[in-house]
Amino acid sequence: MTWSIFKKDYKELNHSDYLNLNTKQIIVKYFLIKIMKYVHIGLGKNGTSFLQNEVFPKISNLLNIKYYNKDINHDFLSLDNYFVSFEDLVGEFFSPTTWEESLKINIEKFGKDANIIITIRNPIDYFTSMFCQSYHSFQIGPEEEFFLDNESSKKNLENKKYYFINYENFSYERLINLYTKEFKNVYIIKYEDNKNLEIWSKVFKNENINKLIINNKFKNRSYSHYGMTLTFKLNKFLKIFNSNLYNFQMSINKISEFKLFPKKIRDKLRYELNWRFFIQYRFDKFFSYKKYKIQNSSIKKHIIQNNEGYYKKLNSSHYFNNVPKEIKTNSVS
Repeated sequence: MTWSIFKKDYKELNHSDYLNLNTKQIIVKYFLIKIMKYVHIGLGKNGTSFLQNEVFPKISNLLNIKYYNKDINHDFLSLDNYFVSFEDLVGEFFSPTTWEESLKINIEKFGKDANIIITIRNPIDYFTSMFCQSYHSFQIGPEEEFFLDNESSKKNLENKKYYFINYENFSYERLINLYTKEFKNVYIIKYEDNKNLEIWSKVFKNENINKLIINNKFKNRSYSHYGMTLTFKLNKFLKIFNSNLYNFQMSINKISEFKLFPKKIRDKLRYELNWRFFIQYRFDKFFSYKKYKIQNSSIKKHIIQNNEGYYKKLNSSHYFNNVPKEIKTNSVS
């Protein structure tokens, strides 16, 4: 027997329905407080690693619902209690043009009765974080080659170049409107509320979430301003020799193949010379950390004009259910 019968109101159950219910199902039917379907679709680069590794597993464990983070190839329409967090659900990482298609997929996969969670942050910080991520992935170049307008984006796609973001097509308001038009319950959580357990207790309607112990020391810090500069300059220098930092990193990874040194030394060298490890845990620890900020004034101006005003209107995290409401502590129940 499927769980679909439990989606009926108990008043609609007829005699044959009761005959098909076993004892366990009857107990679940009358004592299960609520069916919980929560889907965090992104956006990435919003403290996502912290949420997925430190906050969401503990909430799921408290609520006794299955948490899906990596493996999401399931028939969720047949499930009544789950919590999914996967930032690619919103669309391809750097591509707002995939939002509409991803929305259709999410409706088919989860149904419109799922509670949607969208995490956002200050627009300049978000775009900065995405640019830093491109350097983490060895897609190293000037801002002007990563942040593209509509015309340049079209040319890149024609040339099958996909590692960029169309900043003219990016809009928090557009993304949120897409989901609030299709899903009954949509929660918008601002980056500054990630660690606010009172906010999460209202999202999941469980005050015990306030009592969870969260490790606030979890770090996944982007390269500093100096780290970004060093990465760019070294990559530019290596190009003189028809190479780049990615090729250099691949060579470092092959250290383990050299049998001249003991395995412990080889592993240590490969670990220490990993570029991301070196920048984040050696270089950026030695120099005073200065956060990287987008340098190009015209790109920065466009991002602010098209997104910052809307972001600031959301004074706190928001809950959309026909009428948008702030999820403030000690206010909205």
